[in-house]
Amino acid sequence: AKPRSVDRVAAIKRRFTFKVRHFDEAVEDQKVISYCRKRVPHVAESYAKVFRDMRKKLAPQQGEQRRSWIQAMVIGDVAIVGVPAEYFTSLGMDIKRRSPFKHTVVAGLANDTIGYLPDREGHKLGGYQTWMGLHSFAEEGTGERMAEEVLAMLIRGQEERARRVAARKVREISDSAIANANREAKEIISRSIQRFAGELALESTVSVVTLPSDEMKGRII
Repeated sequence: AKPRSVDRVAAIKRRFTFKVRHFDEAVEDQKVISYCRKRVPHVAESYAKVFRDMRKKLAPQQGEQRRSWIQAMVIGDVAIVGVPAEYFTSLGMDIKRRSPFKHTVVAGLANDTIGYLPDREGHKLGGYQTWMGLHSFAEEGTGERMAEEVLAMLIRGQEERARRVAARKVREISDSAIANANREAKEIISRSIQRFAGELALESTVSVVTLPSDEMKGRII
């Protein structure tokens, strides 16, 4: 590791809302029991019961709105994103790919946990992380929406920084222009005074007197 200069440290934390997904009990039960009978037939029924109990608890909560947190921190050209879930890798990679920062790190289970958060493709493929339960209950599309909101935070942060930098540059240019103008104005005034001072002094100090006669001229000479 090498020391790096850091010109900026900032952080933002915002609320994120999502809903508990709706589900079909028969369909969800079939997902679990068919998998368990194939993979762990000797405990399939006991595993299935665990998931039935979780779904029973979640059934009256379908469609409910929940709140959690998303967060972003910036250290120089590195952005660290905090998401409150076991976030699917594809979603994290999407954030890294589209981030306006040179380096972006996505940290899961940050500030809260709302269980597994698959992408839509993950829901289609199925598996333990997508079965309805206390470990995975957010509605489909929540992962993609979270990625969009995180990216919006990062982009807004970069835009605000760009505006501040631009404003500072404008002030610097304006101040420099004013200073240069003042200096040039003083130089012009100084040169003008030097150029015309002699002529003005001559005009102000020389007087012409008319002598009345040659006799007077002779006396003066």
